Amino acid sequence: MTDLIQATVTATVVAGLERSTAAVRAAFAADPAALARPYAAGKWTGRQMLLHIVDCESAFLDRVKRTLADAKPLLWALDPDRWNARLVFPDRSLLVSQQLFEAQRALLNEFVSSLVADEWQRCAVHNEAGKLSLHDLLAKFVSHTEHHLEQVEATVAGRTWIAQSR
Repeated sequence: MTDLIQATVTATVVAGLERSTAAVRAAFAADPAALARPYAAGKWTGRQMLLHIVDCESAFLDRVKRTLADAKPLLWALDPDRWNARLVFPDRSLLVSQQLFEAQRALLNEFVSSLVADEWQRCAVHNEAGKLSLHDLLAKFVSHTEHHLEQVEATVAGRTWIAQSR
């Protein structure tokens, strides 16, 4: 990867992380009554979706660490419905979850900002998606977070979220 391409890739990922960090921060500040609504009939509430984003942040940070540090990292998929059923309980603190998100995202930003060209190409094997480079992982994660933020934002705005074809 040339220095120019490397700088562009880094800037794109950092910009995506910054956008989603600000949006998640704003979602945590939303009215709890608004977050209690589902984003569509029979779907998760904004609160559940926000906690899913935080839980995925934990899993994703672990994937980034494994990809950077391990010789032959194997990454495991998670079942979001099962995680939601077992980990998103009514008394789970939004404040603690926000603090966890902020700390994890700060560390992720440190990692991304310090990457050198060859590290972007380090690979791991995901048990469902197959071989993924660190760049692939980061791009997927930014997309995943932004996708779920659309749902949270719809919930807070009091409108139904409808999937857009990507």
